[in-house]
Amino acid sequence: MKQTNFSKLMKFVNKSSMAMVYISLILLIIALYLVTRGFGLIHAKMILFGFLPIFVSGVAQSYSSSSLKASDKFSITMLILQISSTIFTLIFGITTVITGKIIFLLISLLYFGIVNLLTSTRSKGDIRLSILIIGYTGILSSIFLFLNLSENIFQLAIGFIFTYAISLIYAVTIHAFPNTFKDKPKIPIVYLLLILQTISTIIYPFMFRISVILFSISVLIFYISINIYKYKKYDIFAKNTTNVYAKAGLLYMLYGQEMSALYSLILLLSSLLLYYNVINILDFIHILIIGFVGIHIFIHAPLMLPVILRWTSARRYSLLPYILIIIAALLWPIDNHLSFLFVVLAIVFLVLIVKPSRDQIPLSLVH
Repeated sequence: MKQTNFSKLMKFVNKSSMAMVYISLILLIIALYLVTRGFGLIHAKMILFGFLPIFVSGVAQSYSSSSLKASDKFSITMLILQISSTIFTLIFGITTVITGKIIFLLISLLYFGIVNLLTSTRSKGDIRLSILIIGYTGILSSIFLFLNLSENIFQLAIGFIFTYAISLIYAVTIHAFPNTFKDKPKIPIVYLLLILQTISTIIYPFMFRISVILFSISVLIFYISINIYKYKKYDIFAKNTTNVYAKAGLLYMLYGQEMSALYSLILLLSSLLLYYNVINILDFIHILIIGFVGIHIFIHAPLMLPVILRWTSARRYSLLPYILIIIAALLWPIDNHLSFLFVVLAIVFLVLIVKPSRDQIPLSLVH
């Protein structure tokens, strides 16, 4: 009976994760349309308080729930908590977009964090640390929102992206990247990363620009924690894989992380330019979310979303989406309209990776 109930709940988890991803993508499309019509503030609210939390919650629910075993006596309880957290995020995220009251999102993120901390206690193997960091992220981002309720949305956006979206990137990648190449993360460096994230969050209301620099430095520490300096070893590992699609998938992940690591240097430079008022807050937000967050969404989307959404994937992995999204981020301070065009092109080529076809995409990794 317990096995049957667990299986039924897992099916509901998978379906609700799928629904959350689709809803978030609809919100993203609406937000991108609105910005072309001059509704920048509504666009920002939909991205920050709608798309990001709903998309992340859907993916995180599937990811965290996969760490549970039917044989564990608390697994069913954990699945119910995961489902409830996703529902709360959906309701409170949309409520925040409509009302502008961030307290609703704050409550859902705090609950999301607590649920994943509890889930981590039942998780098995190396993934436990990853789920623990997801829980930490929910609590850290809720604390950040509490400390910055009075800030304008654009100043709040930078810290929220770091404490929520980027901390969740850390959580997944710290497990997924080294594990894919039969390695383990540097645990002391991971703890250093979390300490720096926490310090940056606490000082954000008082030393905004210093905090942004520290957040940007934490990105470099993150890459040390996942052993990015072993890229030659990982490259050999990938190229020795016999299946051409598996090899291309490994190279797609590896090259994506390498390009993102190099981009983190641009991110740090941009934080210094923000400190000296060479670029403005809006420029930095888009350098951050289009470039760093965008490339990580692109790394995981063709690997994870077809599984969550039950899509058939052609696995035509290519470097072109990465290059286009980085160009889009760098173009933003110069010409945001041209930047938007490159974002759209990057999304198109990302979709073409999974779209069934025998034709290769330019800069293909499938040989």
